[in-house]
Amino acid sequence: LRRSNRLQRQRLARQQELRELLQVSLSEEESQLLLIHHVEQIAPGAEAAVFNRNNSEDRLQVRLPDGVDRSPLRALQTEQLSPRSCMAVRLSRTYARGPGERPLVACEACGKVQGHVLCEPLLVGGEVIGSVLVAKAGVVGGAERDDVRDSVVQAAPILANQRNLALAEMRAASDALTGLPNRRAADESIKRMVAHAGRSVTPLSVILFDLDHFKRVNDLHGHDQGDKVLA
Repeated sequence: LRRSNRLQRQRLARQQELRELLQVSLSEEESQLLLIHHVEQIAPGAEAAVFNRNNSEDRLQVRLPDGVDRSPLRALQTEQLSPRSCMAVRLSRTYARGPGERPLVACEACGKVQGHVLCEPLLVGGEVIGSVLVAKAGVVGGAERDDVRDSVVQAAPILANQRNLALAEMRAASDALTGLPNRRAADESIKRMVAHAGRSVTPLSVILFDLDHFKRVNDLHGHDQGDKVLA
């Protein structure tokens, strides 16, 4: 009983630490890496990765810490994965597979990963924004599964909020047609560059491009074609 109480206190302390660090994380990428390190701590001997769902490009982006050889998970970054490639994302529920098991429909995302795999969807308001993959040579035990699930549930809304905030900031600073920085963002960049040039006493150059006779393009071919020329 004493050992059980100690383990429970350790578990709660780890979850509290994750919660506090996620609250002060500065970006979705930082939060994803925090979640990966946390999962690997609560499941010793496991490797973890985050699948980031990108609906606009219909693909899954694999997030792994840089500078670490994490075979075979590292190979996933070279795969062309779509949201349907991951069974946890596709089914909106936990997906698990052991060595030698042959499911009716294999998961393309983790099908080549050896050993035991556990994949938890990142669910926010009924929408799946990605998943967390855990791979381990040994069995991912019941307590570890519960801890991984609790961690994913805790992290999912924070990741979603950070993604939405980054998207809103990008849209506020970008031209909708070309994707280039808009006037406000360009002005802020120029001010920073001028200040840097003044502090470092280095020259600064500005190059302006102009499109000659652009009105003629619109008049002859229409505004849709003019938009394509601008883009």
